[in-house]
Amino acid sequence: MVSRQPQTNRGRGLWLLAWGGGGALVAWGLAVLGFGLAAGPGALAGAAAGGAVTWVFFILGQLVQVALADAEALIAMMSAMLSYVIRVVGLILAAVLLNRFLPDLDGLAIAVAAIAVAVGWTSAEIWAFTRLRIPAFDPPTR
Repeated sequence: MVSRQPQTNRGRGLWLLAWGGGGALVAWGLAVLGFGLAAGPGALAGAAAGGAVTWVFFILGQLVQVALADAEALIAMMSAMLSYVIRVVGLILAAVLLNRFLPDLDGLAIAVAAIAVAVGWTSAEIWAFTRLRIPAFDPPTR
């Protein structure tokens, strides 16, 4: 049985986005379920919020990579760095807003869910990356 492999750089980026996002959603669901059953509604809400913020952080980063999959290396790198700075500022803003408007959220649940989503995303993306067929050729000799 042969699986269909993406043939373009953008397709490969979308492949990684789908697998990473799926792995993150599984980890997020397990964290929310675990905290909801073990520690109640405040922890459930905290795990949901922490997972959501982390999932959005990773999705936005991967979307930038997909959008610039065929760009020149300098453009792709500068865009990735700018995207990262913007996303970190967004994380700080989200933390401040969550603390101000939802102070009853369980901080431990937020942190554990964020870590779980990051590990779920990274693990699934590594798994998907090891199955990609990326052609690599030496440049033609003249």
